[in-house]
Amino acid sequence: MLYRASYLTFTISLLCASALFGQHFSGKFADRRIIGLHLGYFASEIRGDFELECHSSLRLGVSLNDKWYTGVRTQVIWARNFETPMGTFYSIGPWVRYYQWEYSNHHRPWDLNIFYESGLFVSNFAFEYGASATYYFPKNGTLYLPFSSGADLWLTQNLSLEVGLQFYYNIGKPWSSHGFGYISFGVNWFLLD
Repeated sequence: MLYRASYLTFTISLLCASALFGQHFSGKFADRRIIGLHLGYFASEIRGDFELECHSSLRLGVSLNDKWYTGVRTQVIWARNFETPMGTFYSIGPWVRYYQWEYSNHHRPWDLNIFYESGLFVSNFAFEYGASATYYFPKNGTLYLPFSSGADLWLTQNLSLEVGLQFYYNIGKPWSSHGFGYISFGVNWFLLD
């Protein structure tokens, strides 16, 4: 419940600040808002033993200038292996994204822009590697540093398709036993002033 209240407070503050400050600067800060959704999938099978992760993430944010965005992101994770039922987990936290090229109000279809993104997520998603599979379990307060890189392919001035590589590092744990990654596909809608 605390995470939901924190998320709601942060989101409302972010939207109010973008509306307030977006009108008083040179048109760079908070002149664009982003709503994004991405989906990711990871599956593995070794000698008939399988594991499966599905990731769904919603991103809300504002522009800081022509290349930087920040906001809040939520993620729902469904995971299971051949011995355990499907579990549902969550992650939430702030993010920051850098675009290689400046945003243009004149994006043409098929323009491409490269991005890099990071943040800090609080989650209840935890896992341990077993002899033949990964075992997923809830553990409140797990902290992850996400890193992603990818590309936006513009369909219209306001709409882009996104392809990315997502990597998550569990803070304080070795990557080899507590990091995970997946390929993501998504869509971003840019709201312009």
